[in-house]
Amino acid sequence: MFPLLGITTFMCAIVAKLMRLKQGPMQLGNYAALPFQIILLIPFLRLGERLFGADRFTFDVGALMRSMPNVPEDVQRAVVYAQWHMIVGWAVVAPIAAVLVGLAANAVLKKRYERALTKV
Repeated sequence: MFPLLGITTFMCAIVAKLMRLKQGPMQLGNYAALPFQIILLIPFLRLGERLFGADRFTFDVGALMRSMPNVPEDVQRAVVYAQWHMIVGWAVVAPIAAVLVGLAANAVLKKRYERALTKV
């Protein structure tokens, strides 16, 4: 759920190559998670802004399109800061989420294993 779109595609490709996994299923899973990744962009951004005490980022697409192709430096800087805040928000949440998902998966798999043993 890394908040910068496109990075996960690259990272999944590297992991699949290193672990000798099939690229197709790996990328299918990656793209299946894309809606959740998009939904979490704003919460990660707001968390990062709170952690840094930064002003709230607002994105005005119309103003950006009118300034094309010469985007003002202050707009570029604001977008980079917003990306940084999203990454920091994600970095705070990701370890906690990983532990919780791991504990939940462990509990479910343990029950399934015990159930399988009793059927044998």
